[in-house]
Amino acid sequence: MQDLLVPPTTSGCDNQSNDSVISNSSTPRPLHKKTFARRNFKSPLVTPSSKPSTPPDDDSIVMERKLTEAKEELRRLKLVEYHRKNNDLSTLAKLTERWREAGHKALHELHDSVHCDPKPSTEEILQQLRIPPEHFNCDCSE
Repeated sequence: MQDLLVPPTTSGCDNQSNDSVISNSSTPRPLHKKTFARRNFKSPLVTPSSKPSTPPDDDSIVMERKLTEAKEELRRLKLVEYHRKNNDLSTLAKLTERWREAGHKALHELHDSVHCDPKPSTEEILQQLRIPPEHFNCDCSE
């Protein structure tokens, strides 16, 4: 073990009460490194009494493959069930109709607020906005 030498420390103040903690001696103090006992790492996965693993047989490979396929199918079915529960088709149809009516109303308000001569038709407004008229399910030829 090699001793490291540290130069003497000096205090920035003239306080005499720190003399017991800080040494004003002119000789360097030896500093010892702390050492820790080196321990061998032992994996919790491998024990000395465990036998070397044997390669899996064909039956176990087939069973594992079937198990993973069944788990994947179960995951997909749960996903479908979740989406069917949260996205009820009748609710979606009602929401679609409400949004279509709101868009139709907004289109007519926009058409009424246009003050230019000649006034464009609602079909021309939809073309200008690049909105397909079939999204409104109405006759927009006004």
